[in-house]
Amino acid sequence: MFIGLFIGRYSPTIVGLFFFFRRYQPSKPPEKPTWFAKDVTCIIPSIYDKEIYLSDLGECIKTSFQNSFAEIIIVTNSEATRKRIEDIETQVLNDLGKDPSCKRSNVNFQVRVCPVTNKREQLVIGIKAAKTELIVFADDHVFFKPQFVTDVTSVFENPLVGLCGTRKSVRRQALKATTFWGKYWERYWNFLGSTYLAQNDFRARCTNAADGGVNVVSGRALIVRRKIVQDPKFISKYLDERFFFGRFGPLNSDDDNFLTRWVTKEGWEIKIQDTYEATVETTLGQQHKFIGQCLRWARTTYRSNLCSLLTDRTVWWRQPWTVWLALIPTLFNLSFPWDVAIVYTFTQCEWYSRKCALLLCAFQFFFKCIKNMGHFYLYPKDFFLYFLIPLYLMFAWFHSFLKAYAALTFYVTDWTGRKLDSHDET
Repeated sequence: MFIGLFIGRYSPTIVGLFFFFRRYQPSKPPEKPTWFAKDVTCIIPSIYDKEIYLSDLGECIKTSFQNSFAEIIIVTNSEATRKRIEDIETQVLNDLGKDPSCKRSNVNFQVRVCPVTNKREQLVIGIKAAKTELIVFADDHVFFKPQFVTDVTSVFENPLVGLCGTRKSVRRQALKATTFWGKYWERYWNFLGSTYLAQNDFRARCTNAADGGVNVVSGRALIVRRKIVQDPKFISKYLDERFFFGRFGPLNSDDDNFLTRWVTKEGWEIKIQDTYEATVETTLGQQHKFIGQCLRWARTTYRSNLCSLLTDRTVWWRQPWTVWLALIPTLFNLSFPWDVAIVYTFTQCEWYSRKCALLLCAFQFFFKCIKNMGHFYLYPKDFFLYFLIPLYLMFAWFHSFLKAYAALTFYVTDWTGRKLDSHDET
């Protein structure tokens, strides 16, 4: 029993390390590229959030202009917010007036209004308006590197690639607290958000190197061919996705999961561009908002992974490594029961000893940092502040109960983290 549990728990990550380091290769820009910034439209769905709007959306627009996309289309949910965005654009352009790298005249900027607060509906409005062959979907709190568009368009030199995913990193927010403990806890929540995205990036790179698959191409920032998303069949299914035998839906969230499954089912290849220039910075909710986001993401995992495995089933024959390394493990990666079961079954083995049990516990503890190696390399202080001091372990165990609750309430589709109803125009 112990050996079976141990292999089931750790073998996907150990095998994933091989693909992560030995098999992954990013796409490199060719000497004579055929794709340029003029071939890319950036679509940003947005709603008004007074806590983050001015700073985050302003920088999102600024970095979009710096990449000289052919067109930037922001789709919001009210006329009042449209005016706010246009004011932000004016301010951004004034700030960029002294920046020679930003060619404002080459970028068509427009703001459109969607009558409902629904990310999928907002994206479809932008999709229908896009004229370029490639489209970037980006959240309104995502910030691009200066050469982002040059790096990601190189992926599409391969005519079989239909969808490209990016690397994500969490911006370290300025600390608002004035006391030592206040700053410590603020940084802790930022650390948790960083490790969450780091683990997703690790998993995506592993599976993409293994068989070209990925459990989900994150909708924070992705690039897709226009012909895929302007297909009327795609739009119809996208706006009316239902789950659990059609009993629940249509879904507002899980949009990136649907797109990932659709691209796979239609026979296109997916590429994860895990490079510095393809890295987008983002902000995540603090404290209670982050926990709400974790709950939503966990529910999405159960809805989408089961759909891939049981309803769609394309992944079984196209991406078998992805099934074993990501789709199945993420359904059952509840850290607390796994850790307890492995230690308990070891105590029942004939070769049990206290010394070996302590070594096993140490192995379990330090194994949890493998997927976060990149973060600890950049921020080694976090390893001492939150890992050796086992706050990361405590949250991992807490997340086990959160995920179990998510499995029981998978039918809840609220967009946790932002109160969407409160953003409608008044």
